[in-house]
Amino acid sequence: MVTKGKGKKRAAGEGHVRQRPDGLWETRISIPGGKPKSFYGKTQAEALRKRNEFKAEYLGASLDFDAERIGFGEYLRRWLNDSYKASVRERTYDRAESLVRVHLEPALGHVRLSKLTGAHFQGLYQRKLDAGLSARSVQRIH
Repeated sequence: MVTKGKGKKRAAGEGHVRQRPDGLWETRISIPGGKPKSFYGKTQAEALRKRNEFKAEYLGASLDFDAERIGFGEYLRRWLNDSYKASVRERTYDRAESLVRVHLEPALGHVRLSKLTGAHFQGLYQRKLDAGLSARSVQRIH
């Protein structure tokens, strides 16, 4: 049961739970890059169950991968299509896909996730700056 009171704060991603004036229970969670999603039930437990099922399905779409075998390029492609695309507008997705295709995959796509380090990214950023890209463009790649 969710209790109200000063100092009581839900954990990040736990969402909002309340009983509406019509007696239905509502729980709401924020979707990254999208609008909040509400779930309703006759009881608090029913509303929470619906929310938790959605979260399990939504988060279950997260990437399963073997960091020893998968390259950064394949990881980015899967992330773009399986997670990111559904949470942003089409134009935002297109921009991110372009950055991945033009800048990240050619430079770091072959590197295995387990071997990827911050030095790989720092080197990429410096090469892009040396090639004449603006600091803002490099920031977008980051």
